[in-house]
Amino acid sequence: MVRMATWKDGPRYAPAQPPTAFAEPAGAVSLAPEPQPPLPPPAPIDPPSAFQGPANPVPLETIGVTQRKSRDAVTPFTVASMALTDDGSSPQSYRHAEKNPYEPFNVVSLEAPVTPAWAPPPPDAKPTVPVVPVSANQVLTAAYKPMLILLVVLGFVGTTEPVVPILVLLGIPFLMMPKVGYRQNRLRWIGMGFAGVMVVLWAVSSYLSRSTMNVDMRLGLWIMLGCWLLAVVVIFMQWQALRHQERPDPRV
Repeated sequence: MVRMATWKDGPRYAPAQPPTAFAEPAGAVSLAPEPQPPLPPPAPIDPPSAFQGPANPVPLETIGVTQRKSRDAVTPFTVASMALTDDGSSPQSYRHAEKNPYEPFNVVSLEAPVTPAWAPPPPDAKPTVPVVPVSANQVLTAAYKPMLILLVVLGFVGTTEPVVPILVLLGIPFLMMPKVGYRQNRLRWIGMGFAGVMVVLWAVSSYLSRSTMNVDMRLGLWIMLGCWLLAVVVIFMQWQALRHQERPDPRV
């Protein structure tokens, strides 16, 4: 690193002119004090001779004068009071007989009772839920259309082969009910109840058909009605939830 010689290195090393790299910048900051704002002109010593007052001046003693009401010191003050007891004019006055401590005071009100125009709702009142119109497409989309189609097909299949629809009904609450839009937990329990009823009917029908009684319970008809009834329940619950603007459940 090259260093410029100074007077500390001796007079022969100090250049007469500083190099170009050490030139003073053109836009140096001035250390001079900032200019002060000009002072206002001094006020005139003598008032102006050409001053003219108003044509009709108002006397100063008439400005800001208020009229005070005078009151006679002998006249007593007017006092407004509320009667708490009888004035003594009636025979049953408390001044002539002792008051029963269990009886309330006879209070006279100076103002008429005001009936409130609005009364608060009772403590057990529930807020009114607004009902909105719902289209059929919204209901079918919330009810999960593949599940509805499957239930309708299972109803037809159950008339000839009851075992397959029962097995599918056992899996619908866990595989397809989480895909509906609203009230998934409630529908899951309803689907499990339908499946349980179908299993019981299948077991009873199998026992009766193999026994000596040989009773035909028409299990296929019950399975068809159960599948279609489950589809109707799902559609109704989705329609009811959409009308009341319930919060949708997360779909799996």
